Amino acid sequence: MKTIITLISALVATNVYADAKNFEGFSVELGAGYQKTDTKSTGIDIDKVPTAGYSLSSMDESDDFYTVGATYSHAISDDYLMGIGFDYSLNDIDTGSPKFYFPGGAVPYTKTTDYELKNMYSLFVKPQFVISDKQLAYVKLGYVHANLDYSDKDSEYISTRDTDLDGYLAGVGYRHNFDKKIYGFVEANYVKFNNDKIGGNYNDGSDYTLDGKAKLDAYNLKVGIGYQF
Repeated sequence: MKTIITLISALVATNVYADAKNFEGFSVELGAGYQKTDTKSTGIDIDKVPTAGYSLSSMDESDDFYTVGATYSHAISDDYLMGIGFDYSLNDIDTGSPKFYFPGGAVPYTKTTDYELKNMYSLFVKPQFVISDKQLAYVKLGYVHANLDYSDKDSEYISTRDTDLDGYLAGVGYRHNFDKKIYGFVEANYVKFNNDKIGGNYNDGSDYTLDGKAKLDAYNLKVGIGYQF
């Protein structure tokens, strides 16, 4: 019985300090992280026509990234908040160099391309649970968008046709308040983009287009600092 009373007392004491009002309001953040992107590619279209026997390799690539973001959080009880916000990537994120394989001829011909995610941003909802007056845990669920840029060093390459990718983001995080305004955070996210085509314009005496089917998903880990107004 004494153990139960002690446990209840501890929970009550925790709730006294678990006040969501400490985290309510508008905040801005700067973050830095590391992202691993898996690019799965199957099939090649030449002049928008699927071409048998040609193939495109898959690629895993990792790169650093930096973000700026903002969130507005509203307390819905002493222990819970709901937030809405956005994040924007300040740099291009390398996603690999898939190879186009052309089996014809005595020696198979290969084109090595470069893919990059540009202008990546997310819009999300952010359910939050207060652990103490200085700590909270949260979930991020939202929409993500990026431009997938394509480039090729081949002499026949002329220009790219940027592809807009849409997808979703799911993540978890932890925040610690250093004082009433400044806090630090760490979070992990999974990003899944819808399948699309990516390619460029070429000329080998006459113009032609080359496209591959891109399937991208990514995992990233981010740490940062925030300011609450």
